[in-house]
Amino acid sequence: MAHGKDLLDAIDRSVLLRSRSLLSAWMRENHDAFKARLDARFPDWKVLADLFADAGLTDRYGNKPKPESARKLWQRIKREIEIERSKPKQPARVSVRQGERPPTVTAEAPAPTASPRGEADRVLEDMKARDRKFPGVV
Repeated sequence: MAHGKDLLDAIDRSVLLRSRSLLSAWMRENHDAFKARLDARFPDWKVLADLFADAGLTDRYGNKPKPESARKLWQRIKREIEIERSKPKQPARVSVRQGERPPTVTAEAPAPTASPRGEADRVLEDMKARDRKFPGVV
């Protein structure tokens, strides 16, 4: 029995994990241009399947694409791309380690309008006005 990398190589060679078809990859790469052509005219999938085969584009099993399977593949790819494009862009997430607090967004403090000494004098005057006793403060 294969282990580690040998097992991964065996999985790659197996028929269980087939790569996407060449036709599927082509349809994804050329989606916008192909869609524009199909929107302009009614597609003849028999002719298109023959053109795909002549260009060497195959299904995922390496066979010449059939008209109906090519049409269904196009419908699926078109729907997948529409869904991808309709999803809103997600903002980047900030990862937080367990036990840490997430970063918080705080508003910046307004710039002081008076000098720091003037502010201290105002606070002391306010405290004196409230009859508070502060030892050592004149």
